[in-house]
Amino acid sequence: MGMFDEDRDDELPLSTLPGLTHYLKSDISAPKRLTIAQYEALDVGQRSQYNRGRLDHLAGNIIIVTPQVREAREAVGKFITDNRRLPHDKRPGLILTGDGTAGKTTTLQSTMLKVYAEHTKTFPQAAQRGRHPIAYIEVPYACTGKSLLEAFARFFGLTVAARDTQVTLMMRVCEAFRQAKTELIVIDELQNLSAGNRGSGESIQVLRQLHSEVLGIFILCGVNLRESQLFAGPTGRQLSGRFTFQDLQSFTLADTTAQIHWRGIIRGFEREMPLLAHTVDSLTKHSKALHCHTAGSISTLAKIFISSANTLIRADDPQAESITLELLLAQPRDKSAMEAGETHRPLKPASKKANPS
Repeated sequence: MGMFDEDRDDELPLSTLPGLTHYLKSDISAPKRLTIAQYEALDVGQRSQYNRGRLDHLAGNIIIVTPQVREAREAVGKFITDNRRLPHDKRPGLILTGDGTAGKTTTLQSTMLKVYAEHTKTFPQAAQRGRHPIAYIEVPYACTGKSLLEAFARFFGLTVAARDTQVTLMMRVCEAFRQAKTELIVIDELQNLSAGNRGSGESIQVLRQLHSEVLGIFILCGVNLRESQLFAGPTGRQLSGRFTFQDLQSFTLADTTAQIHWRGIIRGFEREMPLLAHTVDSLTKHSKALHCHTAGSISTLAKIFISSANTLIRADDPQAESITLELLLAQPRDKSAMEAGETHRPLKPASKKANPS
């Protein structure tokens, strides 16, 4: 298979309604797993089509439901249910925070997919009736209150003119939320509202007003928000008092329960790999080595699994389609995982000295 995909379509980002809808509706399931004999019986065109389906699956929504993903999904589901009976100043929300490799993207994606699936089950004709249950934006760098509202306006496809004021934008954005009957509002990269940025106080005011005006549940997500001064002022404290913090962390091997969870995550990725010769559970015995290599980052673990599977499928050697520890360790890692892995690399055992005669 070639390096480039001539059928590739440029997709809109998640921070636009069409882009988010496309992502949430996509269900790129793996093709039915064939035996090696069945695969080898395919002609060249059939093999190419089958492999394309497998590669599309790897590029799609492979999300392992970890304990912290499950915690976020359950919290948001409860908040949405409770939201219908609470006044605006009592409506709950969730703040997801942690370092850059703690799995916030996976947690957000899984939560949005879960909410969308439940909403679609309840309202199968929602899109045709103009209902859009989820909104998602990323906070622009050095964000002001007006630029935050502009991000929401762009999400809904509203035209933003230079003459638009913050007040008129707020009215238009709130009306867009009401018309869409949005249940979940996700604001990512909230650290870009750090206290050192010009206009951050104004942006917190805008967030507080949105939380008061819009009926949906908010998820605020960002890097190390507990250590920031974002919620230090009176308005920030008032806003954060309406939210529950969930601190996302890289996975540890600190105790038996943590070790079981980590092996379960490895096993989960093995099950998701659409390979012809791989035996699920063959890699859990290497859980400590993989933890050291990834520093417990599920995003890094996902990358090396997917990269390994891509390599094997493109090689078109069905007998060899089995992921090994060596193949996983050979895949490139992100810089933070490399640095953390070096920091936590276990010492080599000292060589045994011969007993004196």
